[in-house]
Amino acid sequence: MNRLRSLAVVAASASIAFAVSAGCGGVNDSSLSNDQNGGLNGGGKPGIGGEIDDKAAPVGDDLKKCLTSTAKGTLAAVNLVTMFDQSGSMGDDGTPAGNNKRTRWDPVTAGMKAFYSDPASAGMNASLQYFPLNDGSGQPVCWDYFYSTPDVALTGLPSADLVRSIDRHGPLGGTPTDPALRGAINYAKSAARARPMEATAVLLVTDGEPNSCSSTVDGVSALAAAGFRDTPSIPTYVIGVGPQAAAGGAIDVIAKAGGTGQGIHVDTNDPAKTTQDLVAALNKVRGQIISCSFGIPAPTDGKQLDLDAVNVVYTPTGGQPKTLNYSEKCDQGLGWHYDNRSAPKKIDLCNATCNTIRNDRSGQITIAYGCKTNVKIN
Repeated sequence: MNRLRSLAVVAASASIAFAVSAGCGGVNDSSLSNDQNGGLNGGGKPGIGGEIDDKAAPVGDDLKKCLTSTAKGTLAAVNLVTMFDQSGSMGDDGTPAGNNKRTRWDPVTAGMKAFYSDPASAGMNASLQYFPLNDGSGQPVCWDYFYSTPDVALTGLPSADLVRSIDRHGPLGGTPTDPALRGAINYAKSAARARPMEATAVLLVTDGEPNSCSSTVDGVSALAAAGFRDTPSIPTYVIGVGPQAAAGGAIDVIAKAGGTGQGIHVDTNDPAKTTQDLVAALNKVRGQIISCSFGIPAPTDGKQLDLDAVNVVYTPTGGQPKTLNYSEKCDQGLGWHYDNRSAPKKIDLCNATCNTIRNDRSGQITIAYGCKTNVKIN
């Protein structure tokens, strides 16, 4: 690795609860902060320094002799712009006897409320809007402008406001997915522009195919694709509930177009299981959009940053710190690399590292400056 700049005396560590890299489906990167309570709840400023604190920033003995200073890191917040289907079929279990008995709505909204109330969702912001909106005469609103303003604007989780919002709503009407998704993407783009260091995505929760306001699967898919391709890029995740939103159908087509692979199907035959599966689906989406990229902090003492003197250390829950290899191709197991080796702006964890950390919510990543980089030659 070529020496790019002279030695820096900064280091950063990050609590990596719920972390996933851009290669694992993440969006945007993380800021670094000297907040000793780092993690997803932060809001610290980037570019930090600080005294060595082995408890706050664990490193192995191999780095302690040359490590100069440390500071806690803060993962970027995640913004989940949710568009929730409140069409009449959400009150139907798919049988004539189930019509309008909320047999689909109640367990699905129970899962939504559990997720919005879960302390583990801290560090995520969520907004909530519903479709169809009613124009006052019983007809669905077909203009995306009205869907661009959520019932609850982006707010930090856990949130009682989101729970109360759900309690004010119930199933009625058709499925105008086209204007609804268009409005959600518009709002998400505004949020992404206002919060460029945070990960922002749309979540569409629906129980059926688009069927109102000239909505079609092809049209909605085109909207999702355009949102994903635009700048800022807005991915669209899709959770389908009930038999009309089964895997392999419209939810997969829309999710694929929106850059998120397959939709997630939740069965509605067993209400208790529906609630559990809906929470699991939301947790899966949460995990996929959080980034494992870390902005490179600016030195705090006026010295230049030596990018050949950077190491990334992973400390598993209950385990010992392990210095990871710099692995440009990420084909050597656990490792990391710069986003651009000649002009790096951030540190990216490799997919294998991310997948390991994703299942280790109490693990830690330390970005340690001052020691020669542990390089794995590919």
